[in-house]
Amino acid sequence: MSQDTCTSHVDIEKAIDKLSSNSAGGPDGFPAILLKKCKPSLSKLVYSLWRESTDQGQVSLLLKQATITPMHKGCSQSEPKKCRLISLTSHFTKIFERVLREKLVTFLEGNNLLNANQHGFRLKRSRLTQLLENYDTILNSVEEGKNVDVV
Repeated sequence: MSQDTCTSHVDIEKAIDKLSSNSAGGPDGFPAILLKKCKPSLSKLVYSLWRESTDQGQVSLLLKQATITPMHKGCSQSEPKKCRLISLTSHFTKIFERVLREKLVTFLEGNNLLNANQHGFRLKRSRLTQLLENYDTILNSVEEGKNVDVV
């Protein structure tokens, strides 16, 4: 994998496209909708921020912070057990993570560095494909008269 993990502002634009327009902003308060609406102009600035961070080997403290907030699962907001905590991070951080993930997965897949049994987080693979593969293995073993133990 090349040292330059983000090849251009186009990578940033693709990551911005995947942001949810109505997602809450993190500690920086920068709204996703603004990034999406002004994508052509802002993607170049975000790319410059990316380049500066990677060239210096440092990330702004604001981009490392998260705001922890309760998200209520049920109708009653008075019961603490009916809420889960969510971590709101900067949309800039989400964009950088998405670009890095894309480049890393492309490299790992392209060089066959992932175990064939790894299904999670891989394109065209899921928990369902893993369950079907295991089920197929069990059925084949039973048909061949082999003992099968499942835990």
